[in-house]
Amino acid sequence: MNKKIISNKYFNALFNISIKNNTTEKYKIEIENVKNILEHNKTFSELLENNFLTLEERFKIVDDVFCHFSDNIKNLLKIFIKKRMVDNFVYATNYFIYLFNCQNLITNGCIFSKFPLQKKQINILEKILKNNLNLNCLNLENKIDNALIGGFKIIINNRIIYDYSIANEIFLLKQKLIS
Repeated sequence: MNKKIISNKYFNALFNISIKNNTTEKYKIEIENVKNILEHNKTFSELLENNFLTLEERFKIVDDVFCHFSDNIKNLLKIFIKKRMVDNFVYATNYFIYLFNCQNLITNGCIFSKFPLQKKQINILEKILKNNLNLNCLNLENKIDNALIGGFKIIINNRIIYDYSIANEIFLLKQKLIS
């Protein structure tokens, strides 16, 4: 079976445990911290995969470095070490975060515009869309798209929610003229 699928299954199990124990938010924070450490410190990741250290020594390193983390998080990382899948731990954290966001009606999206938008403008759009889409939280990131002549478009969950770009307005006008 694909290592990514297996990794997601482990994180799905952890998510179910966190729901049962009412620790989803705590686990999400801890997982994000472990992810950041593994992503930004390649030497540490390599150390956890190093065969010159015994499995017990690598487990001790996990216990020492993550001493304030939940046992379930440490044990999950140890499973990934034992199965030689440390690199997949980082990948699979995104699945846990996705499950957390779905459970809590949290969504991320992008506003594409020709020029940077002010934070106040983004906050207004987030508030309006959050209410329209029945979300608890919406986080929009402004990305500059030099291909846009003007206007903006908003993409949430890989779907174009609103397209108020000049290119789209021209397209719609063209469609009206043709029909």
